[in-house]
Amino acid sequence: LIRTAVVRALIEPTRIVFVRVDSAVFQSFLEEMLHELAVQTEKHSFNVWATECVIFSALSLHTMRFQLLKPVAGHILDKLRLENSSEALLQLYPVKASVTEQIEKIRPIVQKLNGVERWEEWSQVRGRFEEKPVGQSEELEDALEFLAHNAEELLGDVTEMETNIEDAMLFCEASLNCGRNRLLQWDVYIIIWSVSISVGAVISGIFGMNLVFGFEDVEGGWQVCTAVITVLGISICTVGARVVRKSRTHYARRSARYGNNKFFTRISQDDYVLSLVHEPHNDLDDLAVQKVQQHLRESEIPVQRLTKRSRSIVPRI
Repeated sequence: LIRTAVVRALIEPTRIVFVRVDSAVFQSFLEEMLHELAVQTEKHSFNVWATECVIFSALSLHTMRFQLLKPVAGHILDKLRLENSSEALLQLYPVKASVTEQIEKIRPIVQKLNGVERWEEWSQVRGRFEEKPVGQSEELEDALEFLAHNAEELLGDVTEMETNIEDAMLFCEASLNCGRNRLLQWDVYIIIWSVSISVGAVISGIFGMNLVFGFEDVEGGWQVCTAVITVLGISICTVGARVVRKSRTHYARRSARYGNNKFFTRISQDDYVLSLVHEPHNDLDDLAVQKVQQHLRESEIPVQRLTKRSRSIVPRI
């Protein structure tokens, strides 16, 4: 802020109005301005100094904004509890939005400052065609290199904070998904239990309507009806639970049909292609076609393939 005011005071002195000149900020501004006026003709030109001040002011604002966001984000991350993941996500969302906005503002500055590495090459080429040496390029190069280093460090810190926030949000979402899946399973079991009870309710309702079937006069008919209702309820619960359990492995048992087969998981490997095709312009022989058809039917999940590969890499002790 002070350096920006210095630049404005030097460029447009008639449009500058100072308020509260007795403050510490103004005194610091005045001391820096007088010092720079005394040495800028000896060390740096005004254009180089003004450029440095403008970039430094922008980075200073982003640094101060990061200093405000860092303790707030750290406090929210420290207070997260998995028992209330939905509330944690609501608290992390505004922090994530603010950090992302700051990254989008800092990244263009870093990208432009990274071009300072070509500044020396450009100045050397320019110096070949000019009689006077390019002194300003060397001054500006040194200044921009320093600012580029600071901007990269600031962008790295903000990116690290964004990564921590994203990891926390993904962990909370995983916790919510786990809880949601367990509730859905519990809901399915309740539905199965309700269906088994509804069968008994239908049978008992028929007798409750005082309909005459002749079965009500049979000795032991009530015990038989109760046993039938119980057996039907247990059968429905057993079949329903079995269907639910088999549905958990439904995709794994049919993964080859859905594309997770040996062919599609290995088609990107060169050795696999060379093992099936020997010449590029010839058609596939019958043996290669049979292997491809067989590999299309063999399920191979990438996670299992990675596990096997990691086991082969790890040495045995």
